[in-house]
Amino acid sequence: MEQINVGLIGYNFMGRAHSNAYRQVPFYFPEVAAKPVMKAICGRTKERVDACAEQFGWESVEYDVDDLLARDDIDLVDITVPNNMHADVAIRAIEAGKHVICEKPLATTVEDAERMVEAANKAGCVNMLCHNYRRAPAISLAKQMIENGDLGEIYHWRSLYLQDWLMSPDVPMMWRVEKEIAGSGSLGDLMAHSIDLALWLLGEPGRPGRRGRPDGHGGCRRRRRRPLPLRQRRAGDDGGHALCGRAQELQLVRGERLEGLAGV
Repeated sequence: MEQINVGLIGYNFMGRAHSNAYRQVPFYFPEVAAKPVMKAICGRTKERVDACAEQFGWESVEYDVDDLLARDDIDLVDITVPNNMHADVAIRAIEAGKHVICEKPLATTVEDAERMVEAANKAGCVNMLCHNYRRAPAISLAKQMIENGDLGEIYHWRSLYLQDWLMSPDVPMMWRVEKEIAGSGSLGDLMAHSIDLALWLLGEPGRPGRRGRPDGHGGCRRRRRRPLPLRQRRAGDDGGHALCGRAQELQLVRGERLEGLAGV
């Protein structure tokens, strides 16, 4: 089996989550073509980086990003630092010849995001934004059903992402609620997942009047006739709309819901 030597930048909440994920890959996915090797973890606070490395089993520790990027034994750089650092660290990693995984949101400005994409395209490196809900079992099933045409033509996407742990007065102040660092608050932190799932499942939005396809070619078509409101649906209509025939509805994770026509 091939191996990928990973260098992780960041050791707090997401750094620990990614560390645990790398540890679990060989056990839950023994069929993978390449095994991740936890080569090095990098962070600025020595005591906390050392503790994280010892707890999760990282082979070595670096305290400066440049030292990590200069290493020849690092193939992939995983970026879990605060949002306002994503662009700088990712571009430096790409220019150092590394493949890159970056936590979402990609950047705090469109300009920075475009610079990151340009650098990755120029270098030809493997790169990925960590929208992990794509691999949730319910989402995988939904994508399969859409591609099979089980839901018919998709006409409605509804998404909610509810999270309340920051509401507690006992939660200490953190960078996620500082605009200068986080950039976009809950819109970028939470709804980035919902927006990505919409694009992942339904494809890019098409032009008005263009027929959408469930395989992502052309995106969602803008319907000329709106479905009737709930109060106007006929009793015993099997969940369908009076003007739109029988509807199939699929409930996903965290409040996402897809509705599509199955035989009009």
